Amino acid sequence: MPWAKVSDTAPMDPRLISVIEHDLADDRTVNELYGFYGRLVGMSGQHLTDYVVSYGTVMLVAGTKDNATRLLALAAWTGLATEVENETGRRAFKLLDDPEFWHIKLADEVAWERQRQADNRNPEITMPVRCRDGDACRYCGKIVNFAARKGKLAGTYDHRPPGQPGSVETSVIACGECNARRGRRPLAIADEEVPLLPPPPKPYYSTKTRELLQAHAVVLARYGMTPPPERPSQEDLAPGRIAPGAQAAPTSGVRRATGASTAAAPTPARATAAAGTAPQTERPAAPTIAWPTSPADVPADPGRSEQIASVDDQGVPGRDGTGRVGLVVAGTASQDVPPLPHPAPRPPEASQANPRRRSRRGSRGGRSRKPQGES
Repeated sequence: MPWAKVSDTAPMDPRLISVIEHDLADDRTVNELYGFYGRLVGMSGQHLTDYVVSYGTVMLVAGTKDNATRLLALAAWTGLATEVENETGRRAFKLLDDPEFWHIKLADEVAWERQRQADNRNPEITMPVRCRDGDACRYCGKIVNFAARKGKLAGTYDHRPPGQPGSVETSVIACGECNARRGRRPLAIADEEVPLLPPPPKPYYSTKTRELLQAHAVVLARYGMTPPPERPSQEDLAPGRIAPGAQAAPTSGVRRATGASTAAAPTPARATAAAGTAPQTERPAAPTIAWPTSPADVPADPGRSEQIASVDDQGVPGRDGTGRVGLVVAGTASQDVPPLPHPAPRPPEASQANPRRRSRRGSRGGRSRKPQGES
């Protein structure tokens, strides 16, 4: 559909701002010229005239003939509009065509968009193409999602070549990503970056596609095609996966095939193992653990110390970091470290709490409560 877009930098474009230097300009001229040009571009986009407006349209927007003459002079001085020859013999003006200022859809773009939408809704084209290609992209081999309107995995019908009416022979199934990458470039350039795969020998069909092709069996019969049989118990594959039996995309100097498996370069160890000879590698020797020699001192579980009633018993080995003698690894510096001394017991008087002192936890305002009966 036609539309007109304005850039975020258009209100402060240097070409527009320069009109203030004109002799006919005043403090309102910049905004006046900006609105004048914007209305003309909008009307050109609506009527698909490709930035060309008639003199009658200019007078309609300007209001009066004198005002139209003045604004046209200012627009020509800034480069926003120039007078061109019209095939009808009447005066016409070509507006500035710059996507960084104001941008509209051209007539051929709108016509192509309407043609593409009509082809995508035509079952005489889409059903045979879908029966031939299945639900896989003809460029990368990935399963597409026809239920999605947008996105990289959306199912689309690519026209080869673009810009021309589609047919069964010139249309293929494509995912949204590959279709967008090809764009409207010529086939020779687009195929160099995104090559076309041959039709799959055994296409993959989702349950929805099978039902749709069964409903259009009459259309397929005109092209000598038979719809695939319905399989309600078939498990549909997730979009984005490589379709079963899809051929690898051919590589080119610009694009690498999507989904093609690339095996990593074999390392020397892998190459030796594949030849049937074990690789000769040197591994560092594992440290040896010096266990206690007395059977009575060996714990049942080497990784844990025995559960004893008192932790003051220094004769039982414990884990490192507990303050007791743990397992010593031979060859390490911890083998010569003496055991840590056990802390001295607390005096009896230190363990007796003040009977008048109570915990502040839970008290209101952080104050300690006095025992009952004290003033």
